[in-house]
Amino acid sequence: MADLSDAATVRGLRDDNAMIGREHWKIVQEQIGHDAVRLSESAVGGIDCQWVHNCKGEGEQGKQDTGDQAPVILYFFGGAFVVGSPEDDLAITAKLAHFTRLSVCVPRYRRAPENPYPRAIEDAAAVYRELVGVQRRRVLLVGESAGGHLALRLLLDVLGDRELAAPEAVALLSPWADLSHSGDSHVVCQNLDPTLSVEHFLHPATCAYMGVPADASGTEKAKSPDVSPLFADMPARFPPVIITTGTRDLLMSDSIRLAAKLREAAAASEEGREAVVDLRVTDGMWHVFEWFSKLPEAEQSLRGIADFLLKHQAAVR
Repeated sequence: MADLSDAATVRGLRDDNAMIGREHWKIVQEQIGHDAVRLSESAVGGIDCQWVHNCKGEGEQGKQDTGDQAPVILYFFGGAFVVGSPEDDLAITAKLAHFTRLSVCVPRYRRAPENPYPRAIEDAAAVYRELVGVQRRRVLLVGESAGGHLALRLLLDVLGDRELAAPEAVALLSPWADLSHSGDSHVVCQNLDPTLSVEHFLHPATCAYMGVPADASGTEKAKSPDVSPLFADMPARFPPVIITTGTRDLLMSDSIRLAAKLREAAAASEEGREAVVDLRVTDGMWHVFEWFSKLPEAEQSLRGIADFLLKHQAAVR
C-alpha cells in the first residue's frame, strides 16, 4: 500500500506518472505532427490552466478555431486526485484538440494529500464559472478517471444552478465515480487491469482525498454523494453524455452503473424522455486505455469522442 502521507512517496509517484506521460506525448507528436498543437498558459477563475490549441486540424477545416463563439473543451486530468497534471495527459488533450479543431482548457486543480476534498471540485467550479458565467463561452466537458469524477460532480452542481448554462456535451473516460469501490469490477478486474490496484493505490488515494488516515476504512464517507457522485440523485434532464471504458477496466462498474442511473433518471421523468447516454465498452481494454497512444483502440475511441462532442455541440446551435 502506498504511503501517501509521505512526501517522498507522493513525489515519486508523480514523477513516475509524468515520465510515462512524456513518453505517450512523444508518440502522439509523431502521429499528428510536432506542429499540430500549440500550448499556452493562463489563469481562468484564479486557477492556472494549460491551453492546448489546434494548429493543424484534419481536412479542409483544419485551421485553428480561436473565436469567442467557438466552444471550448474543459478537460480534467486523472490521477486519483494525487498524481497527474495537464502535461501528463497531453496524449489525450492534444488529440482532442486536433480531431475537434477546438481549444482545450486543462485546469491545474489542487491535489491531495496536500489539498484534500473539496479543493479539487472548488477549483473545477471556479474555472467553469469564469468560462461560462463571465466569458460566456460554450463548454464541452471532458474528464478521465478522477477527472471524470470532477466532470460528473461539476455537471450535477451546474444542473442544480439555474444561473449557469449547462455544458453542451459531456465525455467521461473511465470515470472514478465510486470511491467506496463497491462495484463488481473492483474485484473481478483486480488482476486484469495492468494500471490500477484498489489495495495498493486507490484505497490510500481515496483516504488522502477524504483527508482521513490510510488505515481508516472511510467507507461511509466514501459512499456520500459529495465524495462519490455515482450515489447522487441524477437529474431528469442533462446534456448528451458519452462514457468509455474497457472490459478489463478496474472501474468498469462505475461506468456501467452511471450510464444506467442516467438513463433511468431520464426515463422516470414526467416527459419520460430518452436520454443521450452513449456507453462504449471496448473489449480487452483497461483503465483509460485512451492514454496509451500506440493502441489502435485508443485512436478509435478518441476519434469517437471527438465526433460525439462535435455532433452534439453543433446540434445545440
